[in-house]
Amino acid sequence: MLAFLLPLGYMSVTSLKSLKQIQDPHSQFLPSSPVTVDYAGKQLPLLNVPMPDGSVRQLALLTAGREDSQFLDPANLEAEPIQWVRRWRVLDAVYRTDPTYDNFPLAWNQIKFGLLFRNTFIIAISGTIGTLLSSIVVAYGFARFRIPGINVIFLVLMATIILPSEVTLIPTYVFFRLIGWGGTWWPPDHSALLRQRLQCVLVTPVCQGHAQGPG
Repeated sequence: MLAFLLPLGYMSVTSLKSLKQIQDPHSQFLPSSPVTVDYAGKQLPLLNVPMPDGSVRQLALLTAGREDSQFLDPANLEAEPIQWVRRWRVLDAVYRTDPTYDNFPLAWNQIKFGLLFRNTFIIAISGTIGTLLSSIVVAYGFARFRIPGINVIFLVLMATIILPSEVTLIPTYVFFRLIGWGGTWWPPDHSALLRQRLQCVLVTPVCQGHAQGPG
């Protein structure tokens, strides 16, 4: 279960990151930004620096050298720089949690989610109502009327259930184009009427039992 939820969790965490945080080569799992210290109009990166006594201090990088660098204590920027003889690139930067919530209104306005939700509800509700009504009508016909060959027709109807939607997609599109419904709202609303086969099969036994009555 956890393996299936990992992509959703990663997507949720990433949605709170800015583009700079995503492109950061040392990007953290949580939305975080490297901490900097303002010194003489410059933003100095704050790094975790191991000291000779075995402790680790958070110091601001003042002068970066290949083997010899100078750091400042962010708590006392006026103090003398601290000399550190090692490669500073091996040091880990200090990060702070910095989620970005502007991604949500930005995505909402650019992709027009409101319009997409409205269209989805219209298609879903109208399609459900159309499928329900057409299924009841067809199932009622199979249950109440005894016409020659009705069993064969019912078997053909059931056989069409095995056809995947990919098989009927192009013929359905061609049909709607031929009757002049291309580029309109009518195909999404009426395509449900063409997909009532399974609902008919499920509803027919119910209608038959209701028509025959108890006993």
